[in-house]
Parts: sequence; structure tokens; C-alpha cells
Amino acid sequence: MGFAVRNNVDLTSANTLRLPVHAQYYCEVYVDEEIAEAIAYAEARDLSLTILGDGSNVVLPPRIEGLTLHMRSQAITQEENLITAASGVNWHSLVMRLCEDGLCGLENLAGIPGSVGAAPVQNIGAYGVQVEETIVSVGVYDRLDGCTRVLSRDDCCFGYRDSIFKGAHRDRLIVTRVSFALSDHFEPITSYRDLQGADVTTPLSMATLVTRVRKGKLPDPTTTPNVGSFFKNPVLSESTYTAFRLTHPEAPEGVTSDAGTKIHAAWLIEQCGLKGHRVGGAMVSSQHALVIVNAGKATYRDIRLLAAHVQDVVSDRFNLSLEFEPTFYGN
Repeated sequence: MGFAVRNNVDLTSANTLRLPVHAQYYCEVYVDEEIAEAIAYAEARDLSLTILGDGSNVVLPPRIEGLTLHMRSQAITQEENLITAASGVNWHSLVMRLCEDGLCGLENLAGIPGSVGAAPVQNIGAYGVQVEETIVSVGVYDRLDGCTRVLSRDDCCFGYRDSIFKGAHRDRLIVTRVSFALSDHFEPITSYRDLQGADVTTPLSMATLVTRVRKGKLPDPTTTPNVGSFFKNPVLSESTYTAFRLTHPEAPEGVTSDAGTKIHAAWLIEQCGLKGHRVGGAMVSSQHALVIVNAGKATYRDIRLLAAHVQDVVSDRFNLSLEFEPTFYGN
């Protein structure tokens, strides 16, 4: 394609909330060398740098100052059961392709919108599986050292919807590719209540079921603009969870792990009567309380105000904090 920069580019269709957005400067990159060119271009002009994938887990301001770098590489390689996919590859398409080939490990993560590059950043998870369980390594471009590197799974410091790419090195490391170790031996994970009792015998049948369940529970971003789950499920210590259950015995049972007990943010939001609550064009989905949708001409400010209102109401009622899943850009 060749490296090229454009001015004042409309990115309304490049974010799944469909917020009106323009990038001051914009370029698409397909290979690592173009990332280096983009960074050099930005640094020579003292421009900030924003990395964009499929725009499915970001809330973008009306104008993105500086240079927006859109990751577009589509390369996929395979060495037996080790799959390496470039950051620009569509996540759901990759999962379905691998499941059709009989490879297992990602089938419970079917239907998640976004690109491969966002998967380790967010440590995406659904239906009893987190992507970190299959990741072997993550290829990155290190802006500080000006070179490509490969990080091991341990290097990535994965946590619940978290990683080194969201924390300490958010502005330093650009994900370029991800390698996954998969299996050809299918062992269905059906612990999640919507999958219990499911008659699935192949990774493809599981991925198909998961996609159908997701569509039944969550609004489709292609028809109802949204970024999926907007709030993380709170993870409580043993003592805090015990106190919560004593006060709210009607709440759904939490899911316990080494990190603590995860409770359902959607239930908290529903109990506050916030389903369908609107601020301007932004609305808490009437289909699923974890989702904030663009109900019509929503603005960046609408989304911010509604999200903050949900946090405040839940905090006042339950004395619990809700964290955002998507990343906000701008002020």
C-alpha cells in the first residue's frame, strides 16, 4: 500500500459507537516498517499518536488531535497448532476460520467484536474463557526503543480485562501480532449457565452456539451502535463478598477465583433502575444493562455523562465501584 498520511479524516464509521469523530492526521499501516515511518512522522512534527483497530472498545472524542495510526495488517501464519495473526485481523472471522479447521481453544470467544490486536490489550474473555489461556506471545513495536519485540505471556501481566498494554506501557507498546497455541482435541467448556447442557461436539458447533447466545443477549453493534460490555464486573475480597451477600441475598451467586469473587455488574445496574436511562443520545441498553448504546445522535459528552451517572448511582446504592471496559480518549 505504501505509507501515506491524510488530513481531517472522518472516523465515524471506524468506531462501533458511531460517534462523530475526525482525525487531525490519519494513516493506515500494514507492515512494521510503516509503523516506524508513522512514529517518525509524528515525532518530527511533535504530534501525539493514537492507535486504532476496529474501534470496538474505545470512546473517541469529536476530534482526535495528532496522528491516528490504523492497524490494517491481515497476515495469518500457521505452524501445526501455533497460529500467528496480525493485529488488523478481524477477531470473529479468525475464530470461525480456526474452528472450521478443527482447532480448539478460542471457540468460547466467538462473536466478540474487534480485531486481534485488541485481544491481548483487553485480555478479552467470555463464557468461562480468557484469551490469555491460549496466548503464547505478543509481537509489539516498542516506541521507546524504536524496534520490534516479542513478549511472552508472562511479560504481558494479564489480569481481568487488563494487561501491560492498558497499564504501564499503554503509550509505549503497539501490538503488531499475536501467537496462539491451540489444540486439535476438543474439550467443551460449558460451565457458563447459558451453555450448560449444550450438545456440542466440535469447536465450530460451540462457536456457533456462543455466537447465537451473544446475539440473543447483547445488542448487535452493526445495528445498535455500542462497544459491548461497558462496565467490568466488580471483583470482591472474601470478606467484602460475604458482607454483600448478607445485605443482598437475592443477588446472583458470584464466581470465585484466586483474585476474589466476581459479581454481576449488570444486576447492580438493573437494581438501580437504570435500564433504558438516557443522557442525550446515549442510553443504557434495555436489552442488557452492561451495554451503553448510541440511541441516536449520541455525542462523546453524552456517553461520558451517562457512564459517570451509572457509576455514581451504583456506588451510592451498593458502595461498590464500577470500572469502564472501553478506553476513553480525549478530555
